[in-house]
Order: sequence, then structure tokens, then C-alpha cells
Amino acid sequence: EINTLPGLTTESLVPKSAWVIGISFEKLLDVLIEEALGTRPRQKEKAHPRETASRLTRGARH
Repeated sequence: EINTLPGLTTESLVPKSAWVIGISFEKLLDVLIEEALGTRPRQKEKAHPRETASRLTRGARH
């Protein structure tokens, strides 16, 4: 049996929260995979969550 991570379906709260700020489910998965593989560019300093959300929504599509 293949079991996805709890809370990682299109009906879960995390994807729904991402959708509210303009991040599609596909984009959310892309970001999570890039982070896990270490292929996503790192920031030099921590950003405010609102700034982070703004960066993630660039190019986001519903």
C-alpha cells in the first residue's frame, strides 16, 4: 500500500491554505520537492512570512 503523507491531499489544510495565497497544489508540490532535494535557491537571511508567501506566489497559477 502506498500512503501519502497525512495532510498532503488536495482536500487537506496545507494545500487549501496555499491556495488562499495563490499557490496551486502543483506549485506547492514543486516547492516541497525542490526543498527536499536541496535544489531550491536558499535565502541569505530569514524573511518575514508575508515576504516568503509573496515570493512563492510569483508565477503561481490556480
